[in-house]
Amino acid sequence: MPESPDPADGRAALLGFTAMEFRRVARMNKHQLWSICVAWCRDRTAAAAVLSRGLTLAWSSVEGHPAHFLSGDSPVSRRLTETVYRCVLDAASDSLAADRARAGAAPGTADEDAHSALSAKEISLYIMVNYSLLPRSASCDLLDIPGDGDEILDRVTQVLLRDASRSR
Repeated sequence: MPESPDPADGRAALLGFTAMEFRRVARMNKHQLWSICVAWCRDRTAAAAVLSRGLTLAWSSVEGHPAHFLSGDSPVSRRLTETVYRCVLDAASDSLAADRARAGAAPGTADEDAHSALSAKEISLYIMVNYSLLPRSASCDLLDIPGDGDEILDRVTQVLLRDASRSR
């Protein structure tokens, strides 16, 4: 009589494929994720810890339910990308370094640079819209930004252009 397949083998196969796809998504987005963490923390050491925590949280949520990421209408890579960004953004916004950066950034200081003139959420939206594969609507949803983010993106562009013209 043939042996029935072990359900653990199916889960292991799902987990293996999901892990491979997770690593690919994380590698493809590593520069964007790093830039977002630096924008929130404004400190490279804290940003590294936040990025590590965010990716760990993302993997934990994926590892617990690999079949969830393989089912549904949208591609696996998109669901994984949204999960990675959501977890990294959550870790960044909840970090002590982000709290310190927000508390220490007094608005209207004379020596404002492009980073202090823009919020971490604005910088994150700009990075995600311009450099990630996520659609703009998904980026706005992950950042809890109502609408399509046009006003924020226009503001970021103006600040970056102003900063670029000052440096010439």
